[in-house]
Amino acid sequence: MSAISGAALERVLGKLVLDARFRDAFFSDPVVATRAASIDLGEHERDALTCIRRGGRAAFQRYLDAKWNEECLGDV
Repeated sequence: MSAISGAALERVLGKLVLDARFRDAFFSDPVVATRAASIDLGEHERDALTCIRRGGRAAFQRYLDAKWNEECLGDV
């Protein structure tokens, strides 16, 4: 079993959070979506990432938004 490369993992997670078009495509067909985004993932890696539920991703995005607002806009 191979580990997910750090760069590929960061790229997919970043796109899942920030790119609605990629996110929709990924949850419809992760193989097609990652290939279209030129992200080289193995079958095991894609399977692991498809375990991420939409609700979990949405909660993570809300957390990031709150942290960004707190850190970047807190002094405004």
